[in-house]
Amino acid sequence: LEEPSSSPSSLPCVPPSHRCVQNTTHIISSTDARRVLPVLRAVFAQFGIPEQVRTDNGPPFQGAEFANFAEELGFRHHRVTPLWPQANGEVERFMRTLKKQVHTSQLENSDWKSELDTFLMSYRSTPQGTTKRTPYELLFGRPMRNLLPQYVPPLEATNKSGIRST
Repeated sequence: LEEPSSSPSSLPCVPPSHRCVQNTTHIISSTDARRVLPVLRAVFAQFGIPEQVRTDNGPPFQGAEFANFAEELGFRHHRVTPLWPQANGEVERFMRTLKKQVHTSQLENSDWKSELDTFLMSYRSTPQGTTKRTPYELLFGRPMRNLLPQYVPPLEATNKSGIRST
C-alpha cells in the first residue's frame, strides 16, 4: 500500500495470505523485513502458524531474513507469479478496497488511522459473495456483535411431513 500522504511516518501493513478468512492490518513505518517480520510474528501468535504463506514478490519477502523466518517457524513460503496480481486475487481485492477507504478518509480530511478500525469492523461483518458468510463468522463461528443492523430471516414453518408451507 502506498504511503498515505497525510501521514508520512506510517502506512497500513496487511500480512499477506491466500484465502484469508480474517484480514489483519497493522500500521508500520516501512516495508522492510525488520518491520514486517515482527508483525507476522504477532499475527501468528494470535491465529497460529499457517502451513503456507503466500506473498507477492515485495522486498520484505525476497531476502534471507524472510527465508530464515519461514524455516524457523516451519511454514512454506510461496511467491505469486510476478506481474500477475490475479494470482493473489483475494488479497489484491482487499488491498484495493483498503486503499479506497484511506483515500476517502484523506478527501474528507479525516484521520485515516482512526477510520481504519471502523472500516475493518464493517468489512469483517459483511457477508462475502462466495461463502455468503462474514469473515468474522468463518473464523469464530458466530456473528460479530457490532452497531450495524442485523437481519434475521424468519424461520420457515414445516408441516408434519417435513414439507415447507408457503
